[in-house]
Amino acid sequence: MTTVLAGCSGSGGPPDGERSAAAYGSQSIGAAPVTGLRDGGTLTLGISAWPTQLNYHQVDGATDGVSQLAQLVEPGLFRRDARGVPHPDTDYLLSAKITDTSPQTVLYRLNPKARWSDGRPVGAADFAAQWRAIGRGDSRYHIADPTGYDQIASVSTGAGGDGAHEVKVVFRTPYTDWQRLFTPLYPASAIGTPGRFNQGWVDRIPVSAGPFKVASLDDTTETATVVRDPAWWGPRPRLDRIVLRTLLPGAALQAYRNGEIDAVNAGTAEDYAQLKDAGDSEIRIGSSWDEVHVALNGAAGPLTDIDVRHAVQRAVDRQALADVAAKGLPVGVPLL
Repeated sequence: MTTVLAGCSGSGGPPDGERSAAAYGSQSIGAAPVTGLRDGGTLTLGISAWPTQLNYHQVDGATDGVSQLAQLVEPGLFRRDARGVPHPDTDYLLSAKITDTSPQTVLYRLNPKARWSDGRPVGAADFAAQWRAIGRGDSRYHIADPTGYDQIASVSTGAGGDGAHEVKVVFRTPYTDWQRLFTPLYPASAIGTPGRFNQGWVDRIPVSAGPFKVASLDDTTETATVVRDPAWWGPRPRLDRIVLRTLLPGAALQAYRNGEIDAVNAGTAEDYAQLKDAGDSEIRIGSSWDEVHVALNGAAGPLTDIDVRHAVQRAVDRQALADVAAKGLPVGVPLL
């Protein structure tokens, strides 16, 4: 993924005209300590479509705009470092570990300071409500994706004497990607019934628990604005506000060049060509989570013969495909 950012300070990479394809796995994230960042200001970003359903786990809410908004105003249990390794976000989660493997059991220790905007503590009841809504196969909940939740057998308070601030999750079958679950986490009070889950988040965020809170959701301009939440218990955010503007991909590129938004992704050669020479900008490259593969249907026809499938796979020029995928971009594509 290639991201172009406006008004950045620091060197950030080679001068224009001297960039070459980055080796696979290399990245230029530009990590910096929060204490070194300027206090105040507004960050304006683009989203690809204006959401009306703001519950990310509801089938109509699983969009990039809802995801970006939820990251600002709702709990996320883990943050990934520059290498993609997840670590507990201690503003919400003090620790999380597998305490048993047969069956797989995970014990979460929550930050007792974490509270929803309605004053209730973030606790085990919220975990249980989210699992019941997403993972129990109840068709009344119009869910986006049950993966992982559908492998959970039970959610309960822990046995460590910390009451609702310890959560024990037992899986029916092993689930290696358990750290992706319960993010964003929503309150039981706002998703505990099918009506609240499906309708309670339409054009509104009824409850939040993040460093920012919603200041406005403007359907006319299709713009969401969040501001610092004075009730936030964690470190004070540096930014005063963040604005999410709805822009189609082509419009986002032009908006960036016009100085209307502060960052934009350039994931294709066409996008990168428009942005690589943009003034007062830095280009940041991050490793992609994606892979491209060829799947063959061996259920019928000549491909039922495994030797034929092997022959087809060996005939594919993988390097040619990689060259096409990376053409025009400052990245390298590895062969698996």
